[in-house]
Amino acid sequence: MGDTIVGVQFGIANPENLIKRSVVEVTTDKTYQNNQPIANGVFDARFGVIENGKVCPTCKQTNQFCPGHFGHIRLARPVYLYQFFDMVEKLANVICLNCSKILAPEQVVTSLKSTGLSRFKEVRDLRPTPRKDEVLQCPHCETAIFKKIAKVIGKAATLEGQSNVEGTDPVAIQPEMILRAFQRMTDQDCRLIGLNPEFARPEWMVCTVLAVPPLTVRPSVVMDDNQRMEDDLTHKLIDILRANDKVREKIDK
Repeated sequence: MGDTIVGVQFGIANPENLIKRSVVEVTTDKTYQNNQPIANGVFDARFGVIENGKVCPTCKQTNQFCPGHFGHIRLARPVYLYQFFDMVEKLANVICLNCSKILAPEQVVTSLKSTGLSRFKEVRDLRPTPRKDEVLQCPHCETAIFKKIAKVIGKAATLEGQSNVEGTDPVAIQPEMILRAFQRMTDQDCRLIGLNPEFARPEWMVCTVLAVPPLTVRPSVVMDDNQRMEDDLTHKLIDILRANDKVREKIDK
């Protein structure tokens, strides 16, 4: 008898697992040379085969049985994943960005009986609220904390910290700061706010490694005049690679 499926567990992609299952790191926006795919490009042969008569160098199968294989791009700077941006905003208000500890009273948090998102909502509601012109401090490291961390209206995936003191301008919060704060969180604190660290570590909501799908997902189309039409997803991946290279060059300089 075969194994019995008792359930399905969904989670957030772990960047380490993305790299482990990847067959190629895409580092160049170049595509073909002499009608052959460029190594470490978006058409690297290791992504799999979709053409008749060719064998995949990764799984040694023809296009009939090759499922296609994922690659990855290492980002020069972390970026927010739009699917989790609302959650990132809420989570940034639950912890201290300096020491990564939960801002709500520890005894109250540990006494909560709820789980998952219900628990997370209760922990959020327990965050101390400052009086006007009062500067809140983290109860653990005594660092001054923001009254609120919020999305910037009209800008894509941008956060800023708002002080409770009148006349104080909002402070832009870079993804690197959020990423480091999330990485410092212990597994125990993740569980206390309702997250399962085995399947949903907070830092996985910030993208540092981008998965590149196989050619079976983004196949090329050859027209009657032998002109090759590339998939929209491939064009977008090339745009990301070029922008990533420009950012890396500026950082290096």
